[in-house]
Amino acid sequence: MADGRLSREEVLRGIVHDIVGLMESHPGRLRIFFEAYRELPASVRAEISNQRRDDRQSVAKLIRQGVEPGEFRDRDPELTSLAVLGICNWSYQWFRVDGALDAAEIADNFHELVMAGLRPPAP
Repeated sequence: MADGRLSREEVLRGIVHDIVGLMESHPGRLRIFFEAYRELPASVRAEISNQRRDDRQSVAKLIRQGVEPGEFRDRDPELTSLAVLGICNWSYQWFRVDGALDAAEIADNFHELVMAGLRPPAP
């Protein structure tokens, strides 16, 4: 943006990079977290659930804010936020630090997939 702030697309890209980057920097911890979530004490699960809700709402809000000025196509913000977080979070299942793509390359691919559905059609 001309005023030095990031565009909503850039903010979304940063979110995707942050999440997928964790798969590279903390792979074992994330696997344990995702797979042992149900075994955590109820109070801890509730705290995590609240944080997940807040994260989902933040992404949905970003999508809604991008629709108004036409930066994003009019898509269901709640469903889109679930899609964004889902593709990022699920990568713990298959991401390998020594794989063909590093976390940044995967994040760029994920971001482009999401933006292909969010970018307004060309005039």
